[in-house]
Amino acid sequence: MHTHLTLSCVAALWIAACSAAWAQAPDADAPPAPTKGEAKAQRDFKMLDFNGDGKLSRTEVQLFPRLAAAFDDADTDRDGYVSYEEVRAFAAKHREQRDQQRAAAQAAAAASSPRP
Repeated sequence: MHTHLTLSCVAALWIAACSAAWAQAPDADAPPAPTKGEAKAQRDFKMLDFNGDGKLSRTEVQLFPRLAAAFDDADTDRDGYVSYEEVRAFAAKHREQRDQQRAAAQAAAAASSPRP
């Protein structure tokens, strides 16, 4: 009887552990959860998208000089609107350029500093 009870407990624990693992396993088709920065970008985009059409027009960004100035660079398909995907691509390109500039500045500073 004791062996049967022990096997039943082990089986129940194994099933519970597998169920928990399956519940936590990410769906292969589901996109990854957004980072804090990505979530903020999505909220900001929706805030600027006054008419809710899923894209930004020149009119919607005209109150924001930095966005208005970057509009043509971000509008890669030249349709007169900037989609969220275009904003993401533009932001990634901007971050890469910024990181390269920082690395170059750090390398220049290291090269010009006196060596001990």
